[in-house]
Amino acid sequence: MPTVVGVQFKPVTKIYYFDPAGHNDLKPGDWVVVDTTNRRAVAQVVQSNERFIELTARGVSKGAALRALARRLGIRHEEIVAIGDQDNDRSLLEAAGLRVAMGNAVPELKALADLIAPSVSEDGVAWAIREAFRPVVDTV
Repeated sequence: MPTVVGVQFKPVTKIYYFDPAGHNDLKPGDWVVVDTTNRRAVAQVVQSNERFIELTARGVSKGAALRALARRLGIRHEEIVAIGDQDNDRSLLEAAGLRVAMGNAVPELKALADLIAPSVSEDGVAWAIREAFRPVVDTV
């Protein structure tokens, strides 16, 4: 093993798992125990597409990051817009006042959304931004 100098090791907060066949047994919302050098940690399973699984430490999510940033910047919940398409965006949408799912989003995310945008390939993000800011632009 090579010697590493000047690097500070910190606890792992996210692990990506790629299954080229897409036949994994882990499902979004599952909790697993990760054992590294006899140190056990609990990780939550989220899925970013049919072949990518993400294991994140308890409390680590896009939503947790968004809430922390909003608190730090003094942004109110109702002023936040979030756009997503996969299971790993669920916490992000839950942290937002306006929840937008892409047209190609997984059904569970569409059910959580306030708006359904066109798909990514149809410039859905641009559409979502225009829709989110339409009330502001219309009053100017």
